[in-house]
Formats: sequence, C-alpha cells, structure tokens
Amino acid sequence: MKVAAGRYCWHAHASGGEPAGGPGGAPQPDRADLDRPQPGHHRWLRRRGNTAAAGADLAQQEWSAAIHSSIPIGAFVVGVCVGAVVKQEGIRRGLDSWFAISCVIECLLLGALVAFGRAWGQAELTQNSLAYVWLVALPCLAMGVQSASFQRVGSVGVRTTFVTGILTGFGEELVSSAYHRRRRGDGVAGADMSVSAPNRATLERAMLFGGLWLAYLVGGLLAGIGLLLWQLDALVVPALGLVVLAVLDVLRPTQPSLTRT
Repeated sequence: MKVAAGRYCWHAHASGGEPAGGPGGAPQPDRADLDRPQPGHHRWLRRRGNTAAAGADLAQQEWSAAIHSSIPIGAFVVGVCVGAVVKQEGIRRGLDSWFAISCVIECLLLGALVAFGRAWGQAELTQNSLAYVWLVALPCLAMGVQSASFQRVGSVGVRTTFVTGILTGFGEELVSSAYHRRRRGDGVAGADMSVSAPNRATLERAMLFGGLWLAYLVGGLLAGIGLLLWQLDALVVPALGLVVLAVLDVLRPTQPSLTRT
C-alpha cells in the first residue's frame, strides 16, 4: 500500500499480504472502499488529515487506528521542537548560519529514510512493527524541522510546510493590495497595511505567496515523476538540495539575525 507522511510518500506492504493488482496480486479495491473509513487505511487518512483521522478513530473507539494516526503528529511536533532549539541556540550563540544546521539535520533524516526504506523495502510491514513507525516518523520529523526553521522570506512571514497558509496569504495580500489601490486617495486608516507584515501591502507580496504555491505544485509534479522512476531513491534529490542550501547559508546567511523573544 502507499504510505503517506508529510511531503514524502513511498510504497510499502502494511497489510501483510501480497501487493494489490498486477500478476499474481490481489484485485484492486473498489473506489468506494478507498473512501470508506477503515482502521489503518492510509489512503483515506491522507485525504482527511492525521488530526481529523485520530479524532474520528477515537469517536469510533478504534484505539489502535487512533494511535497510528497520532504517530505523524507526534513526530512532527518533535521535529518542530528540534528546529526551534537549533534556531534559539543559534541566535543565543550569535551563529549567523544556524539555518545550515537545520538543513543538515533535515538532510540526515531524509538519508535515514532512504536507508531504512531500502533495508525494509522488501519486507512485509505491519502497523505494529517498529520499522513501520520509523518509516512514518522520519519524514514527519524532517517536515517539523523545516517548519520551525524556515519562516520568513525577507520581511514576510511564511510557513513553507502549510499549503493552506500560503494560499491564505496569497488571497489576503491580493485583497489588501486592491483595497490600498482603491482607497489610497481617500485617507482611510489601515487601508495600506499588509496582513502578513507591518508594511504597506503590495502586489509583489501577493506574487511571492503565489510563487511559493506554484513551487509546491511543481515540486509535487517532480516528486510524482521521481517516485515512478526511482521510488524512494527520489529523495536523494531534495537531500542534495538541502546540502546546497547549507553551503550557501554558510557562505551568505539566508535567515536574518533575530533577537530571541
């Protein structure tokens, strides 16, 4: 089955049976079965989100499924804490390139995911196995580290792991920019304020959010192609990208030096 966690996905047999479909495989499930809430059914969990999945599982008294849905949540929070510690310690110690440390940590987590995925790729995993927990937790840890580490582009606050936040910023900045253009001659207080930064709203800021969303779309397209061609080894490409970011951050720090709050 396909196991999804954070930005990354890979194929693993979590049911203990043969792969579905193909020569000698079990028949493909009906689409209605994919949409039906079932304990541990990750295609359905992927559609509704792990937090909503855990709540629904608890309501249905599916305790084991609720625990499985909570694994990515816990791993993500731990990753955020790790990223926040790196950031706060880097600022406290006056390190200009603390972002490079976060990039290296995320790269190591992706490398571990590739290594463990290769080691256990041919094994039939069950949701109660330690290998399954690690394969789900590792990409969520990496996602949490990134979420805590990369939060600004210039003076604009962004969350690079939340697509809905990017689209919200895009829509709000479009409206703020339109109102500024419409009312700048009327002297209306607050009409020229951005919702994401204490500066005058501009169309360029909306374009920034739109560009970030487009980057998500292109990244998803490339990830899908990479998954078809190289399976889990496709993660080598973003891992190398993180190495490049780390080197660039050492040469020229990309994150502003902030005062600890």
